[in-house]
Amino acid sequence: MGDLSAVATDLAPAGTLRAAINLGNPVLAHGTPEEPGGVTVDLAREVAARLAVPVELVCFDAARKSFEALTSGAADLGFLAIEPAPRSAPRTTCGPCRWSWSASTRPASRSRR
Repeated sequence: MGDLSAVATDLAPAGTLRAAINLGNPVLAHGTPEEPGGVTVDLAREVAARLAVPVELVCFDAARKSFEALTSGAADLGFLAIEPAPRSAPRTTCGPCRWSWSASTRPASRSRR
């Protein structure tokens, strides 16, 4: 897979990957802040394992709070559901597929580019 140390430094500048987990969306995560589970928890743990850094799961009860953690720098990585746009908004697709969620990094991360 190659050397991911530069990516690890970028995504987890403090040495620990802080992943925002939205327990308010049972499709993305479930459980309690002490024992979260679900696909985004698994993804966060796998990203941290591949980067060879510890992971801290920072749990929230709403997507808005997860987003705020990302934008304020309280989390390094997060998984957010894409909300349906109003009919007046332009629609975008990804070829034949449509994404129902996305992963985001903190605004200062070079990995966003």
